[in-house]
Amino acid sequence: STEEKESLTATLSNTLESITIESDIENMVKAKGFADCVAFIEGEKINLAVKTGSEGLDKSEVAQLRDIILGKMETEAKNISIVEVK
Repeated sequence: STEEKESLTATLSNTLESITIESDIENMVKAKGFADCVAFIEGEKINLAVKTGSEGLDKSEVAQLRDIILGKMETEAKNISIVEVK
């Protein structure tokens, strides 16, 4: 039906937008010198797993990652989760 088509089109459009934003965030994080990362958006929330060395992330790096995310998507800082992967 028309309603189902519109609903599926909206869902697909949102999914494609999330994938594009995730990719943009990952590319910007890598461009800032981080070895590797994976971003995953779930509604208003985003999880970012960043590969770090044994020293981990310092406060300025966390702030830098947060700023990258906030520049690419509309969310609040409380919805951002940054996980260090060693």
